[in-house]
Amino acid sequence: MKIKLYLIALLLVCCYLGGCTNPWMEKALTALYRIGDTGPGGGTIIFVADGKDGRPDSFTDTFTGNTCRYLEAAPDFWDPSSGALYDPKLEWVKDLAPGPQSPANSTVAGALESEIGTGRANTNAILSLDSTYTFAAKACAAYNGGGKHDWFLPSWFELLEFEKTFGLQYSYMWYWTSTQSPFIPGEAYFIKSGSGLGFGTKTEPNFVRPIRSF
Repeated sequence: MKIKLYLIALLLVCCYLGGCTNPWMEKALTALYRIGDTGPGGGTIIFVADGKDGRPDSFTDTFTGNTCRYLEAAPDFWDPSSGALYDPKLEWVKDLAPGPQSPANSTVAGALESEIGTGRANTNAILSLDSTYTFAAKACAAYNGGGKHDWFLPSWFELLEFEKTFGLQYSYMWYWTSTQSPFIPGEAYFIKSGSGLGFGTKTEPNFVRPIRSF
């Protein structure tokens, strides 16, 4: 029994160090987490790519190129500065330079993707702006829960997995995604639990929850 546990632990360490790209190591890791479990970053597993019920066997983080199996959402009260609220309310960007070319009124190149695996690339595109603008994305990227430094503002479909997991627990709370509207340059998508997708001006404060993929 001890030998079996040792081999499993060794597989998991190798998978972690190897970026979860080896298929049989991925299979070993898949058995480790289920939706609702506490993840390695201290948050909650909200998505498992297990090939079941229409889910893929894996997905690609388009920023790093890594093959991943999980999405993990940061825990409640991840930002102590938010006080009694579950999450901070932040603007997508600040309009510090009013005008048509302001990030609040124009499309940020590279931050239009919506699929699972694209949130980190969206976030890093937003962070390429002057750091005084990027409030929601910067807060997510600065989070280091569990000693992890790969948290990001989720894309539209990534945040949908958060909404599916927690449901009406977060009703009446609008959450920013990192996905901009492809139709109106000054707007980005948000999700309200129980009500679905919407979009609003980037200078509106909405709730923010970091996630990570691995």
